[in-house]
Amino acid sequence: MDWPTNDVLSCGLWDKHRNCIYATTGYPSKDAEWRRRFEREPWYAADSTWTDDRISAVARQNIELLEQMKAKRQGCMD
Repeated sequence: MDWPTNDVLSCGLWDKHRNCIYATTGYPSKDAEWRRRFEREPWYAADSTWTDDRISAVARQNIELLEQMKAKRQGCMD
């Protein structure tokens, strides 16, 4: 069987979505690669006074879901 892998998402996409949620709230990423990625975006503004309470309940649920999906390798492959 020849499975077309080009239409299956990379599991790293779950990390990107999760980090985007944090970035939209001004989270100053400790990871240099994510920090560089988001600093190139015009909408990103890191806030050194960032606290976890900036994440809404819905966003928190989405973050948890993305973490679970990556852990289970659900809907992705690498």
